[in-house]
Amino acid sequence: MSSESVPDAKEFVEAAFQTVRQYCTFASSFPTNDDYEYQSAFRGFPRHVAKHADALLDIMDACVAQIPKKRRIVLSSNSLRSGNVLQAAQRHTAIMETVDSLLENVDHLLDEARGQRLHGDEQLQVAFGSALNSGASSGGKSGQTQSATILRPQLTFETPVDNSHAKFRATVHHADGSTSLCDVDTHPYAELIEQFKVPTLQLLPTEDKQYLPLETTPLTFVETVEGLDALIAALSACREVAVDLEHHDFRSFQGITCLMQLSTRSEDYIVDVLRLRSHMHRLNRVFLDTNILKVFHGAKEDVRWLQKDFGLYVANMFDTGIALQTLHMPHSLAFAVDHFCGVRLDKKYQTADWRIRPVPSEMIHYARQDTHYLLYVHDRLKALLLHAEGRASVGNLLVHVYQDSRRLCLTRYEKPMLDVDTTYREAMGKSLGGLSATQLEVLRVVFNWRDQAARDADESPPAIMHASAILQIASKLPTSAKEILACCAPVSLVVRRDIGHLCDLVKKTLTENGIDCEANAATRLASARAAGRVDPSSASSPLGVPQEHGQFEEQVSYRPFSGLLPSISATVALGKGLLSTSTESPNSDVTVSTAFTPSAWFRAMQAVENRTAATSSDPLVPLPGANILARVAAAQEQQRQANAAKAAAKLLGPLPETYGRNGDENEEDLDADCIQFSREEEAAEGLETPTAPGASDEEVPAKKPQTLEDMTSVYEELGTGRSGRRKAQKELANKKRNRNE
Repeated sequence: MSSESVPDAKEFVEAAFQTVRQYCTFASSFPTNDDYEYQSAFRGFPRHVAKHADALLDIMDACVAQIPKKRRIVLSSNSLRSGNVLQAAQRHTAIMETVDSLLENVDHLLDEARGQRLHGDEQLQVAFGSALNSGASSGGKSGQTQSATILRPQLTFETPVDNSHAKFRATVHHADGSTSLCDVDTHPYAELIEQFKVPTLQLLPTEDKQYLPLETTPLTFVETVEGLDALIAALSACREVAVDLEHHDFRSFQGITCLMQLSTRSEDYIVDVLRLRSHMHRLNRVFLDTNILKVFHGAKEDVRWLQKDFGLYVANMFDTGIALQTLHMPHSLAFAVDHFCGVRLDKKYQTADWRIRPVPSEMIHYARQDTHYLLYVHDRLKALLLHAEGRASVGNLLVHVYQDSRRLCLTRYEKPMLDVDTTYREAMGKSLGGLSATQLEVLRVVFNWRDQAARDADESPPAIMHASAILQIASKLPTSAKEILACCAPVSLVVRRDIGHLCDLVKKTLTENGIDCEANAATRLASARAAGRVDPSSASSPLGVPQEHGQFEEQVSYRPFSGLLPSISATVALGKGLLSTSTESPNSDVTVSTAFTPSAWFRAMQAVENRTAATSSDPLVPLPGANILARVAAAQEQQRQANAAKAAAKLLGPLPETYGRNGDENEEDLDADCIQFSREEEAAEGLETPTAPGASDEEVPAKKPQTLEDMTSVYEELGTGRSGRRKAQKELANKKRNRNE
């Protein structure tokens, strides 16, 4: 296809939005409430509203066709067409779901365009590093460089990531190049940090040192071992250094540190820690040097990430976040930089995927800003802390900040651990409300499977399966692969790959809880069909109905997050008989079964009902006086017909037998008589009947209407079509009869 045949996207969007704006302007003048009810009394209004509504649904269906079929919603189905009582609520829900699907599809397309989404096996098999750079292409005015895909750096790590259930053990790198593992729950440099005393110079007032303009400050990108050694030498000669990290935790079970930013008073540094991961421990020469102050902001997670990924530990740290909280100020970095430096930080890349290589220039600019102003913020906060020492009971606030920062340095990284019996309750929280014991057990099994699958694939649990999908499976209790996949939109590669195993786990859990998924499903479906209660959506429901003597099941319909009370249907099984009573709700998605033994009172009442049903049939009891009312109504109808026939005979004589059924000509004759009578009546009342120029009233014969349109124009005020003519005929007949009388 030639480029000339493809319309310009900007012009197309502007033209489309112009049409939409015009339509919205007209729609804003649409009558509402009482005005709408009044307009609906006219015949043409509802017809035009229905016509436009159907046209809009057809247009929206054409747009929805761009959505993948598994998420596609048909808006113009018969259940949504005009005339359905529930059309308003159904249309609103369907349109909202469609808009969500369209926006989700836009997100997927944008992720693909930015290189932030993989397809199929690429998510688990791609390489990282040079392949990314070779596949990159530059574009855009900003000089941003993007790759076609985001690749997995974990596959290139010299030391594989340990996602097992074993506790984390810190790695110590010795001066001779050897490494050793510390004992569990041990901080290798705890003694050094605890014995550290803040240098006196850091506790004395100092003059604020103005930061250099960002545009004129040198920026060095470190991605080689030689560059890292040069960075260490430059930092060793400084007294303060600002540090920050950029982390990614969605496509990794424990998360990955992707970038490190460091700033001195005269230069900014960006370190590609993904490429230098196995050499980053060399920075311990700087980070453990108690003569160099390390300034962080919100270092709680940064300290743990440094330990986990690089074996780096920090001594002599000042956390500006703690200082802001101590001064009862907002503790965000954006506030501090804006308040002290007058610079507004754009935090739109705060949750960006920092695995991208090469790193786009906009993201580099964002990252260096986090540390470029941090040393000046430290100077201003230090002065405020020293000035706040007015009360002896408060003490030296600056020392207090250093003590809290030291406690952060002593924290240890701990791997995410799983307790198979309690972790799911802590993670799901209040979402578990309303679930039965069987559903809770299914949720626990699926939750634990997701955790293990995430560890094996080195993905975060939400990347494997959303928490909402786990709740859907626990609520609906699906037993087939298709039903489980329907609960897991969007479906991850791991779920699609292990769907058979997951399906077996759900079936096994249901069986262990006394539910025969295969045999009892067929039994329940057959009984439901016999009772006329078949619901196509529940035809494949996995729950069976226990047919044990002396038990019955209470089936509670549950819909999570609906805000509605669950509907209840009781199914009672006594001996070989089955009594079913149900009050099903259209909002019910799943049936939860709990079995218990009926009381003696219930069994006695059931026996009375069985005896009554066996000996007698339900009689039909008529209402008192029903026969009299029927006779009165019949007499009134006969009188009405007789009066109508008498009036018609008096006016026009006997009517042909075919009138009103197939006699269109007879209808037209009666129309002509009525029109002639109307002219005579108007003349008697002094009204002037329009005539042709130069003609008298006597020369104008009573013309018989030739077509249906003629009759429609004559009786326009009384309606259109055959029903309008009949109404006009009756009106004129009544007037003529009254005048004659």
